[in-house]
Amino acid sequence: MLIRLRRTLTVIIFQTIAACNNNKPNYLEVLKYYSRSFQTPRSPIVGSFRRMGDSQSVQIDLPESNSVERKDKVVLTEEEWKKKLSSEQFHVCRRKGTQRAWEGDLLDNKQKGIYSCAACGFDLFSSTTKFDSGSGWPSFFDVVKDTTTGISNVEVKTDSTHGMTRTEVLCGRCNSHLGHVFNDGPQPTGLRFCINSVSMTFRADDGAGGSKSPM
Repeated sequence: MLIRLRRTLTVIIFQTIAACNNNKPNYLEVLKYYSRSFQTPRSPIVGSFRRMGDSQSVQIDLPESNSVERKDKVVLTEEEWKKKLSSEQFHVCRRKGTQRAWEGDLLDNKQKGIYSCAACGFDLFSSTTKFDSGSGWPSFFDVVKDTTTGISNVEVKTDSTHGMTRTEVLCGRCNSHLGHVFNDGPQPTGLRFCINSVSMTFRADDGAGGSKSPM
């Protein structure tokens, strides 16, 4: 009840500001991003992990997207992606949107298996590295790597949108937006890959774990 009331008040505030500040879209985007702090966390360890977007200027030791050449890159036109993905998947994966916290189907998934890119099927994360960060988004402390080259199946790049500097996580095969990575995760990596549930699909463990998946 309290959460709904806070959300309603937040919407009213945003609408009022929007009516008076039509020339300040960046300011509004920052407010919308931080409005998620109104949500009451479920996990007792939430104080140990920051929400998506709270960490800034994070330096992650992963290859930038333009530094790795992959032979199996998937490149589609915007229209082709729209036909292939649902409207929500397209908004998040191709337009770099953010799914609402606590609403992802894979957030509470505790099955063993592999999390793959919803856009192209590339293996991204293993259930063995999934943990409850208390952030409201599926979180992982490591990524799937190519078994031959050892190269990470995700790529990262600097994201300076919404008035913040963060590290964006993208699919290594199709460059779909997945989420962001922060340096406040558990050991042994110390990383928290904070990923939109809608950006992934889940394949239950059947001996899988390789880095290649059919599109």
